[in-house]
Amino acid sequence: MEIQLKESPLGFLYEETEIKTDAQIAMIKKFYDWKYHTELKYKKAKIIAEVYDYLDNFVEDYNGDIIFEYEDNQITVQAVNGVAEIDFVADEGLECTVRTVIPNFRNGEVTFNV
Repeated sequence: MEIQLKESPLGFLYEETEIKTDAQIAMIKKFYDWKYHTELKYKKAKIIAEVYDYLDNFVEDYNGDIIFEYEDNQITVQAVNGVAEIDFVADEGLECTVRTVIPNFRNGEVTFNV
């Protein structure tokens, strides 16, 4: 029995297991998630995005683009060591939701009151 972790052309991961018998070969595929996902938090007028892998391990070596979105406005920031942040200022008393919209990621969001 041989197990391999593979990435689809769309970016999600799956495990492929080949089981051989005298009569046949069977392929079992177990689908996981996107390779990466973001978790967001709001802290002291900043939105912070952290990148994790499909096993929920922090990805310290991720330095790609993080795309934040608020009310159809987007801003792209390059992550440094798996973290990206933006300043966020809004009128006091508002409930705000900020999300990431990165292709081929499971994107996170955070809702908070300013």
